[in-house]
Amino acid sequence: QFVDPLLLPQDALRLAAALRRALEYDAKDAWSWDALGIALYRQGRLDEAEKALKKAAGYDRKEKRYADNLALVVAEHAAARKREEDRKAAQAIATRIERS
Repeated sequence: QFVDPLLLPQDALRLAAALRRALEYDAKDAWSWDALGIALYRQGRLDEAEKALKKAAGYDRKEKRYADNLALVVAEHAAARKREEDRKAAQAIATRIERS
């Protein structure tokens, strides 16, 4: 079972909805949590993706792929936060320059 890493965001929306329904029946299914995390990642919903992938890695500690997917999203999430901080800092500098 494999979730395509090239999943399009619009398909990821439908996939995420289906996976959430599946998780209602088996809330400890690591594969479904992993697939949901990937689908959320493809939608740019990094907070939710990270939470889902943490659950996948927690429910099946032997499957290295779940930990790898989590590491990828954690790194991307950190990079996104850093880019946002940098953008805000640059905006603050530009505002100070305009006012001087």
